[in-house]
Amino acid sequence: MLKEVFTPIPVTKKSLTLNLSVALLYITSGLLGQMFAIPPGNITPIGLPSGLMFALALKHGPRIWPGVFFGAFFGNIWAYFSLDNITVSINAICAATLNGFGDVCAVVGMVLVLCKILKNTSPFISLFNFAVFVAIGGVLGAFISAVVGVTGLVLFGFIEATDYLVALTNWWIGDAVGVLLLAPFLHSFISNKNPKVRFYAFYLLFSLFVFSVLSAEVFEFVSLNANLFKMLIVATPLAFAAMVSSGQQVVYSVQLVVVSIAVVATYQGLGPFATYHIVSPLVELQTFIAVFSLMVFSLALIVEQKRLMLIKLTEQKKELETLYTHDKLTGLYNRYRIEEHLKAELERFKRNKTGFSVLILDIDNFKSVNDNFGHLEGDRILIELSELLNTHTRSIDLVGRWGGEEFIIFTEECEKNHVSDLANKLLSVIRSYDFKIGRTMTVSIGYTISIENDTPLSIVQRADEALYYAKRHGKNQAHFT
Repeated sequence: MLKEVFTPIPVTKKSLTLNLSVALLYITSGLLGQMFAIPPGNITPIGLPSGLMFALALKHGPRIWPGVFFGAFFGNIWAYFSLDNITVSINAICAATLNGFGDVCAVVGMVLVLCKILKNTSPFISLFNFAVFVAIGGVLGAFISAVVGVTGLVLFGFIEATDYLVALTNWWIGDAVGVLLLAPFLHSFISNKNPKVRFYAFYLLFSLFVFSVLSAEVFEFVSLNANLFKMLIVATPLAFAAMVSSGQQVVYSVQLVVVSIAVVATYQGLGPFATYHIVSPLVELQTFIAVFSLMVFSLALIVEQKRLMLIKLTEQKKELETLYTHDKLTGLYNRYRIEEHLKAELERFKRNKTGFSVLILDIDNFKSVNDNFGHLEGDRILIELSELLNTHTRSIDLVGRWGGEEFIIFTEECEKNHVSDLANKLLSVIRSYDFKIGRTMTVSIGYTISIENDTPLSIVQRADEALYYAKRHGKNQAHFT
């Protein structure tokens, strides 16, 4: 596993930029988290870098390990490094190196394990996947980071051995909270396109407003009057519905805002976790964030399952529509779609007096192909002929399978010479094409141009009569009626 995690990364401009960005993001988020650091060991209660790095590792894979390592190294060494004492400086370098090694194993290593278990599917699409994500990323990965990091601090004299368990617990819970809080949030933005939901921005802002104001009230940032509080309570189901209908990004955005309010309030001595109860306020806060994150993810799972179900239904609808309008063998339009198009063309002709032409093609002596080579070869020839017709007609022309070995083409050309040129071109192309059956394949074509008072039956009948005239007079030719 270590060999796979620490695979050498080719030095390219792109890889350098990526890893530099990862390291800077780690350091910046680490400094932000240190604003809430608690003793012993200046350990932050919320591992912001852990969640951010986990999401980035899900996106970019093991190639970000140098960025994670150097981000962890430089993000932690500043708290202990001292130019005044060479021994302290060396110890700080050693502790920071261990911390970087531990974070790479905890983030990149655990993402590799997670991807192998889930077979590269998203951790945030099912209950099982999420349970594996919590176990691997939120529990095991955070524990590895905590053990390696705190052990380094103890070994090199930055934490007393008597404080080991307290520091380990805070570090472990902090990293676990960071992974649970930020990894799903960031992953929803960097792995998915923006949701195609009407009023998406309104739903996002509405949900954020309702839940952030309620959270601010609960954590004593604001004191709402009774009427406004009641209005917000009434609006809560609407905000909840807005989240469910808008996708995971909105759900995780609300989660992040609520948690941010809880963190800042607790740090300032406000809210229900401000005073010491059985455990310290920050441990209570960490527990609240972890439980709240699990509850939010349950909602996010429902939202994601709804999205996937809608995608599946849309795909099935498209598939049914395709089966309804397309020939299963050749992929061309079927008779139903052809008749529908013919009616529309005649209506357009009556309104605008813009004519069109109909060509019907029939493969010459096709029965002998099936008799001599079998129906599978016959099907192959039908498919290849369909591709030829599509290739040598315009995108605005409609090509369909009329039935059996007969095909039909609608074109907006209404000059006899132009239609004749098209028919003769198709005759030549098909005649010269090698169908790999040891003989030349030909078609006969009958074509006609729309006239006033045409009906679907009359225009097809004229083209059909022209086709059979070509058949009776030697085949491999086109005739106009």
